[in-house]
Order: sequence, then structure tokens, then C-alpha cells
Amino acid sequence: MTDDPTPADDGKRRGRVLARGVAIGLAVAVLGAAAVLLVRLGPWIAGPDASEAEVARRWSAARERGSLDPPPRPPGPLAGLDAERVGGRGLELLTDGLADARDAEGTPEIPRLLDREVTPGLRRALARVEAWHVRGHGLAGPDCMRAVPSPLRVLFVVRLALLSAEAPDGDRMEATLALVRALQRRGNLVQASVGDILALEAALVFDARGWPATEALRAVRPRPAAFLSALARDAVCVESTLDDAIPRSDSVGFGWFRFDRPWDASEWPPLGLYHLERELTMYRAHYGALFEAAAAHDDDYGAMAAAMEPFEADPPHSVLVRAMSLGTASRARDAGRTAAAFDARLAALPETREGAEDAGGSDDAGPPEPSDDTEPSGAGEAPPGDPSGQPPGVSGSVRAD
Repeated sequence: MTDDPTPADDGKRRGRVLARGVAIGLAVAVLGAAAVLLVRLGPWIAGPDASEAEVARRWSAARERGSLDPPPRPPGPLAGLDAERVGGRGLELLTDGLADARDAEGTPEIPRLLDREVTPGLRRALARVEAWHVRGHGLAGPDCMRAVPSPLRVLFVVRLALLSAEAPDGDRMEATLALVRALQRRGNLVQASVGDILALEAALVFDARGWPATEALRAVRPRPAAFLSALARDAVCVESTLDDAIPRSDSVGFGWFRFDRPWDASEWPPLGLYHLERELTMYRAHYGALFEAAAAHDDDYGAMAAAMEPFEADPPHSVLVRAMSLGTASRARDAGRTAAAFDARLAALPETREGAEDAGGSDDAGPPEPSDDTEPSGAGEAPPGDPSGQPPGVSGSVRAD
């Protein structure tokens, strides 16, 4: 004869059943959460779809497109341009007026900056531009992340040089257009964009003054291939800067909080939080493929932008790629609009109209693409008796008016 279960026994049994149920429920919840996390996190851990060899090949092509031959040279006299005090409310209003003229219909009205209105600081700045051109200097900054002089200062000074130029083929205009072309062909993306804007504004000045087009003006015609090369230089700059910042030692941390590397440096850690190798690989894969697609259309801004759009619409699961987006398609469209406006202004100038008729209506109203060696080849050295590399009348310590 068995004893009937007491109420206490029933309570214990129900407690054990409840505990098992809670444990099973928690286990299911944890496993479910882990599965969801893995599904959501997996793409941020996985490598690129392309093979390692394909990624390396495409990135090598991108580096080649952004390379400069001959190697860049230092800016020489232009290095002091940021220190010159060339401003003033009147000058700022003049440059603003030139910028506004880009949207003008017909021949714009652009006032001339008279010689007596040129301030001492601006005169020294213009002398630096002319000396830069004569002595064959370049645009190389201290590193790829920093431009010297700053693009905004170049934009301001070149606008004033255009407004003060007295002839389409004078020394000032020749030096100014040489600097514009160097920005377009050998600068980073910001410098190239500034160069294209200045090229359009130079065409506006020619139109307003009634000057015929010169070969120097035709040479600054914005070109899709030059834009794509500048974009490649920016992408390579970001990659090389981050790659140089990756720690290469056998341990990480600082002070007492150091520990040995838990895996080989060549392996991809979760989320690329260690050595950033995975993130950099995703970056190279993304932009290598983008430049490969765009290179097939490096003679057409619109087609180039269309080739870039899928890469912007569906970026890879990479923190680095999404955080360092270059906005490639929208920039290509902006550059295309600037180029179209330049072509329209150039076509209105007498010699250009004749040249376009001789060319049989070619879409490329400009001359054949010159060599990318845009840095003046006339000298490369200071004139005799002036080893400083400074423009005439400018000392190394000059700053204020």
C-alpha cells in the first residue's frame, strides 16, 4: 500500500516542472537570439564576394589610375599662400560676383579688378602664383590628407587673378590657368573640383572681356578621366593612411593592459576590430570594383555616374566603407554639369566656334588631351641670384600687409 502524495509533494513536483519549463524557455530564447544575431551579424563578419586575387588586381588598377607621373613636386612659392593676407570686404564681394556669374544667361557682366585696387598682400600672392609657374613647382603637400596651400585659399586668389588679368595671353593669365590645370590633373578630389570651377570661371571672364579662346584656356577643359583619377587618389589616400595606422606588434593594449595577439595578423577578426584587416579588405574590394566599372566610361560623366550608382545604392556590410563614403555618383554628376557649362561658354568664344566647325562637330570641343605633366617644365630651379625659391619681392617671413 502506497502513501498518497501530500500537498507538499505536489508543490515540489509542480516547482520542478515549472523550473524545467523556465530553463527550456530561456534556452530557446538564448538560442533564438543567438541565431538572429548571427544572421544579422554574419554579413558584417564575412569577407568580400570576390577572390583575394581579384580584389588585389582591381585595387592595383585603382592605385595605378591615381598615380602621378612624374612624381609630384613641392609647391615652392605657393606654400606661403595661406600666410598672405589677401582679403578685404571689397575683394570678397568681387569674388562672390564671379561665382554668381556662373548662373548668368548670355554674356555676363564681370567687373575688372584694377591695378590700383590690388592690395599689397594680394600683389604678393599673385607674385607667388607667377613664380610657381615660372620655376616649375608642383602641388605636393606634406601628406595625401593635407593640401598646401589650402584649396579655399587657392580658389580666392585665382578668382582675383582672373579678375585682375589684363590680357588673355599675359603672364598672369598664363600662370593662373597653369595652376588651374595642375589642380585638375594632379590634385586630390577637392583640388580637382576647385580646378573645374575655376576653369568655368576663367571661361566666364574670357566671355565677359570679349577675348578669344587661347590654347591655355582650352587645356583646362574639365575631363571625366581626370575627375576619375582624382577620385582614385582620394580613395587610395584613405586606404594607405589607415593601413599605415594598423598596429603591427605582437601585442596590443597599453601599460599593464597588454595581451598577446590571439590570432595571426593575416586572419580577419570579428567586425574588423583588430588590425582592421577585414575592413580594409572590404574597402579595397568595394572601390576596386567601383573604379573598374567606372573606367569603362571615363569619357562620359553621365555614364560614369550611372556605373557608380549601384555601388552607392547597395554598399557592402563594412563600417569603414559606409563611414568613408566618397559620394562618387553625385560628385560625377556635379562635375559633368560644370564641364557642360564650360563647354557652352567656350563655344561662345570666336576661335572656339571656328575650331568646332573644323572638327566636324565633335563632342570634344577641346584640344587633344595633353600630357598629365601639368607642372611647368620651363625651369624647376630658381633664377640665378635667387636661390630662395620665393617670388620677386617676397621674403620668407612676409605675412601681413
